[in-house]
Amino acid sequence: MFRRGKASSLLTVLLAIFSMQLLLSIEIATSQTLDSNHRADYSLFGATTYVSGILTDLQFDNSSYISFGSSYAGTDDLDFVDNNESDVDSSPDRGSHSNFAAQQYGPDGNCDTLTEVNTGSNGTLDLYVDALDNVRTGWDRLGGSPYLDTQNHPIDHVRLRDDRAEDIGDFSFQNSEKSLETINSVVLRLYAWKEDVGDRLGVYLWDSSSWDTAYTITRTSVGWTEFDVTARLDTWAKIDGAKIYLNGDTTVSENSRLLADCAVLRVDYDLINYELDLEVQWANATCDMSNAELCIFGGTMGSENICVHVWNGSTWHNLFTDLSSGWNNISVTNYLVSPTFSIRFKGGTETGDTSQDSWEIDCTLLHTWVVPPIANFSYIPKSPYTGETVTFNASDSYDPDGYIVDYCWNFGDGTNATGVTVSHAYSEDGSYTVNLTVTDDEGSSVVASDVLTILNRAPVASFVILPQQLTTDDMIIFNATDSYDPDGTIVNYTWNFGDGNITTTSSSVVTHIYHEYGDLNVTLTVIDNDGYDDSTSQVINVHVYDVAILNATVSQAEVHVGQVVNITVAARNKGTTTESFNVTVFRNETLIGTQLISDLAPDAEMILNFYWNTTGVTPNVRYTIKAEASAVPGETDIVDNTYTYGIVKVKSQDPPPFDWGPIIPYLATVSSAVVAVIVAIAVKKELLGLLLGALGGLSWWKKRKKRKGFEFFDEMTNGGIPDSFSVLISGEPGSGKSMLCQQLTHMFLVRGNSCIYITYDSFPDEVRENMEKLHWNISKYENEGKLMFIDSFSSIAKVTSKEKYSVDQPFSLSDLGITMSQATNERADVPKVFLDSIVPLLTHVAPAKVVEFLQKRSARIKGVEGTFIFSIGKDTIELNLMSRLEEVVDCVIELEVSKGKTVRRMHIKKMRGRKISSKWIRFEIDSKKGIVFLV
Repeated sequence: MFRRGKASSLLTVLLAIFSMQLLLSIEIATSQTLDSNHRADYSLFGATTYVSGILTDLQFDNSSYISFGSSYAGTDDLDFVDNNESDVDSSPDRGSHSNFAAQQYGPDGNCDTLTEVNTGSNGTLDLYVDALDNVRTGWDRLGGSPYLDTQNHPIDHVRLRDDRAEDIGDFSFQNSEKSLETINSVVLRLYAWKEDVGDRLGVYLWDSSSWDTAYTITRTSVGWTEFDVTARLDTWAKIDGAKIYLNGDTTVSENSRLLADCAVLRVDYDLINYELDLEVQWANATCDMSNAELCIFGGTMGSENICVHVWNGSTWHNLFTDLSSGWNNISVTNYLVSPTFSIRFKGGTETGDTSQDSWEIDCTLLHTWVVPPIANFSYIPKSPYTGETVTFNASDSYDPDGYIVDYCWNFGDGTNATGVTVSHAYSEDGSYTVNLTVTDDEGSSVVASDVLTILNRAPVASFVILPQQLTTDDMIIFNATDSYDPDGTIVNYTWNFGDGNITTTSSSVVTHIYHEYGDLNVTLTVIDNDGYDDSTSQVINVHVYDVAILNATVSQAEVHVGQVVNITVAARNKGTTTESFNVTVFRNETLIGTQLISDLAPDAEMILNFYWNTTGVTPNVRYTIKAEASAVPGETDIVDNTYTYGIVKVKSQDPPPFDWGPIIPYLATVSSAVVAVIVAIAVKKELLGLLLGALGGLSWWKKRKKRKGFEFFDEMTNGGIPDSFSVLISGEPGSGKSMLCQQLTHMFLVRGNSCIYITYDSFPDEVRENMEKLHWNISKYENEGKLMFIDSFSSIAKVTSKEKYSVDQPFSLSDLGITMSQATNERADVPKVFLDSIVPLLTHVAPAKVVEFLQKRSARIKGVEGTFIFSIGKDTIELNLMSRLEEVVDCVIELEVSKGKTVRRMHIKKMRGRKISSKWIRFEIDSKKGIVFLV
């Protein structure tokens, strides 16, 4: 696109290119005729040839072109100089030439030579004294320095006194500022006079290298004395360096007076000045076209500049400061306003030119033409996207010599439109060449182009998650079907689920399962078919929604109708969010009561008390007591929401029979007298039958109370615990589970086995101390590397462990498993592994996961012929999970302890591969022997 005035500048460039072509091919060009090698509708001037292109190529830059001089006859005109007798400035020509009118045929080597003429004249220059360089003595100096000035009367002057011959001053003259002028003569003039007859004045001249002999002045009246010093000052350098000094004649009388008032050098010279000032004129120039250029083809150019000026009606205006060989082209549109058009050739140096110069002009012509329309357009927005409306505006287009009749648009995507202002939207991104063709009222057309870049619209990422309440180990749906690409399709979905899992798929819907809870940042990145992407993120909350009944206990297991049973229920929020839920207690399936637990924090427990008034219930019935927690929203594991205590027997209101059982052990030690008293009381109470039964039981008890050491354990298990076995020890608090684990440890150590003891309920030192009290020297086995402890209790107690092996995260099953493997691998033989107990794990980790861990760990230890023994408290795990544990282990040992006076019992509930008795065996814990059995 071009704006007004740029066409002529472009043509200037084309003219310069053409002049270079002509200069390189002058011999070929001069041999051609004017009408050869061109189309009939094009006129040629000079020795140019048609190359390629159309008319508009003269004004616009594109890949095709026409050599300068080829122009369409209908709109172009070439006009050579009409005459060389112009005198618009009323000043005669200076210089000489041949005939401009003869240069009518372009650059053909037949040149007009322009030569300068000398216009110089004679001159006289007076150089007065203007400086006193050196002051001498013996003179009076009257007035102001420099004394010998340009005044011709005695105001500022010098005077010699007392017949003294001293000289005064060295006086310098003004600078001539001349260098090229020819010196004809130099005269030294001094304005002087004397007061006494016989006085003489000596004048000495410096010629820039030496002083000459004195020029004598003997004037008796005031006036000028002249001396010809041409021989001494024959150059301008000597003139500029000349100076004088004065002194008196010593032969004069004492009272003589000599005076001087003015000194001057008068230089007569000739001025040389070569000038060129030639006017030429077009008397009938074509002035009604909108563009005009002055084109001058130079031949051999002189060393001095040659200027070209144009007459604007009142003054000359400079066009060229110096012509060069070849074509010199410049726009004169603003000056060609009438058929009369004048220019002049003028030398670059107008003053003091002492060297005559000449220049060759081969062709001088005016080139005029009609300007075609100018096509310009703009568009907004500048960086449009696909589908966005782009407005194209051609209102900046114009026709300098008419008006535009048609605007035609080609948007580059196969669509077109007409009009000054149009709109268009592109469906695909990329680069498009937009062409605007404007046609004026004379049928002339031009094309303006611009490359428009359409930007791709990035895709938009969006997704939703179902369900809204997210829990661990549940399948979660991530749906990105709301994502879209405004100008294409989405080809790729990348999900970063925030838990280390990154999934890339072409499907908009995926599923994922979180195994850990917490706040997770989910990021979806979509990529469209053009490779552009967009991302969006959501922070999701994966929670554990889980409440549980830990246990339910009753104040009495047997009551009479009408008594109140106190039921204590322990509930826990095992999830990660604060929960509110109901706890309901049933007898069989009959409701006893419901209580609301409000805003129970994660990992917190709540103890509830329920009261069951047995008034009106059916007597002599066993009632199952069950506590149940209502499921909270999002809860999936509801197995532990129900806890069944067991049986409460409700008896009738008749007095129950006397229970002799608790006192029978004591009857064995009482005297016969006391027995007699008891018998008397029993008779009196009509309980003789019971007494006889009690006495019989007493005899039996005496017979059964034989103590056996721990070696009896091998009889109970029919050979002891074999290798590659897993053992579950269960019992109530205080039933002796830890004591049994420690006794088994000592037994295995004595028999030469290695043992690993994992503590969760006490410090390892407490276990050591307890075993040392029983006189079991376990330090010996530790020193031998037969016994090692894994401390899991210190981290629970928030203290630093002293053991070689400890678990920093005691409720991390993976950390516990790793530590067990490290300790096991250190042993050369296969150890017996004790875990006492798993109750802390069950209260901090999902019981199902603990059971799974125990099952896998048992399998691993048994796989290397080892033995895994762990203890668990009754009522700390759901019945179904307890049953599952009993199923997967090889041996189940149950312990129990009676309420009131401590009576402990043990029986082997399960022993894989062996026939055993499941009879309960009473045992005691002896302070010196440990477990002893009463059989």
